[in-house]
Amino acid sequence: MHVQIKGMHCSSCVNSLTTIINDISGVDNLKINLDSGSAVIDGSPDKETVKSSIESAGYSVILISENNDLKKTTATPSNSQKSDLYKLAPLFIVLSFISLIAWYLSIGSDSINTFMNFFMGIYFIVFGLSKIIDLKNFPKSFAMYDPIASKFSFYGWAYPFVELALGLMFIAQFFPFVAIVSTIILLSITTYGVIKVLMSDTEIECACLGTWMKLPMTKATFIENFIMLFMAAWMLPEFF
Repeated sequence: MHVQIKGMHCSSCVNSLTTIINDISGVDNLKINLDSGSAVIDGSPDKETVKSSIESAGYSVILISENNDLKKTTATPSNSQKSDLYKLAPLFIVLSFISLIAWYLSIGSDSINTFMNFFMGIYFIVFGLSKIIDLKNFPKSFAMYDPIASKFSFYGWAYPFVELALGLMFIAQFFPFVAIVSTIILLSITTYGVIKVLMSDTEIECACLGTWMKLPMTKATFIENFIMLFMAAWMLPEFF
């Protein structure tokens, strides 16, 4: 079943509709596309029940069809991929600048760990500050994929400040072992949530650079976390 929905504006809308539609009897699988404002429902739910459930949540159903063909309502895979890459451009630019600054600060050092310390420190400070820009909306968006934030709202509010603290610890080399272990634990948990979202094909926003950037959740988010986990794991043995 294909449903064209009007009124979806953000990842919170997707989250709300996902809960509502999945509770309908007969729904086996669901995929919501925020960009096209559409939902594909696998199974045999009653059309009127789907329509009334969506409308009772404050959204409008423009079209509801038994056909799951999205050619008329969504971009082709190639265009969708280009669109995601375009939306992720700010993330790639930020990571490039962080790499350049970390490289410049580590000139004269013979250890790759020096570069990694600066990279991780600047990364956490930049990403933490970016989340604080729209702090009131960050916890809800972060809770859509982080397992801890989904259960404890205060964790979402505190997370940007935890990142800032970790950034300062890496740059100042203040309790570096604690910073590295904390990074591995926190990012492992978040990465687990990212993998679950990617495997479920649910299309949500990534709050890695804050909600104001409106970045899509893609494999690039997983790669970004993996790079940080790799760096932390690389530096960990020096303490043993």
